Amino acid sequence: MRFNLFTKNILVALAAALAASETIKTPSGKVVPKELMEYLNCPIGNESCKQNKFAECKNEVNRLREEKYKYEIDSKKFNKIDKEESLYSEICEMVNSYNKPLQESDVYDIKDYFACEKEENKRFSKEDCTELSRACDKISRNETLRRDERIHSTMTIWLECPIGDEECRKESTKKCKESAKNCKKIYKKNERYVDIPSESEYCENYRAVCDMVMDYKPALSYDNLFNLDGYLSCKKTDVKCITKKEEICKEVLDICKSDNYPKTFCNDIKTTCDKVKSMKKNATKTTSTTKTKTTKTKTTKSKTTCACAKGYCCSKWGYCGKDSAYCGKGCQSKFGICN
Repeated sequence: MRFNLFTKNILVALAAALAASETIKTPSGKVVPKELMEYLNCPIGNESCKQNKFAECKNEVNRLREEKYKYEIDSKKFNKIDKEESLYSEICEMVNSYNKPLQESDVYDIKDYFACEKEENKRFSKEDCTELSRACDKISRNETLRRDERIHSTMTIWLECPIGDEECRKESTKKCKESAKNCKKIYKKNERYVDIPSESEYCENYRAVCDMVMDYKPALSYDNLFNLDGYLSCKKTDVKCITKKEEICKEVLDICKSDNYPKTFCNDIKTTCDKVKSMKKNATKTTSTTKTKTTKTKTTKSKTTCACAKGYCCSKWGYCGKDSAYCGKGCQSKFGICN
């Protein structure tokens, strides 16, 4: 027992020392800065964490890519951001495959590996799980993203509008077409990537991407599928907000069905969309009633205005006179004199 405990302590100390001294490098040999290690710090086997970190990392890549094209290609600022983007891109590709060094709990808390058997989760049937597995396979092959080798990474920035955001798509289409005018410069800057075709084909594909922005449907996010309360978060009288949520909900439901997500997910979303539709109906009624009341009030007020001669008072009922009934309480000073 003493030997085992001694061995255990040595192993733990060794693992800790290795973890502390380990220098993480990207596939091309670049050292991963400490401030970017946050993308690689998920617990071993925590795929959900890795997916979230990957999404965060890709968002930063896209932000940098959009930022650099604000500057002249090959300018000092452009090259600096391009270098940073390249580092982020490599780190993003490491997120799903990288595992932190083993910790003491990974080796010795064996009982934790059997905890799943105790969990009772009857929400999903075997059929649902099978369908989910198929959907995951499609996503991993980028089928739901409708992407192929012709859509280079320099073009995907224009396909990243949130679901249901028509204004974003219109703006992206506009910016994409403006950028496509300089596609030859963009190609020359990125021709070091082996997956890029010829310059003419690259530019042709770039313009084709611009044309598909308005109809492009991205893969569904966790929030799209499971944060159903988010669709119901508008104020009851905010028709504009509710209408926006309804558009998003409908598009999510359409993608859910067409891309073979589990029926349970799609049914939950459909139920939520029906609730949003009902909210919109009630909000529209409320708004219509409010407008009617406002119109009536305005009409009543229009009867209380005066066109009095100089030196006369306008009563609250809209009549002209000079005594206290006209010039006292309720007198409308903007239409005449008042006491």
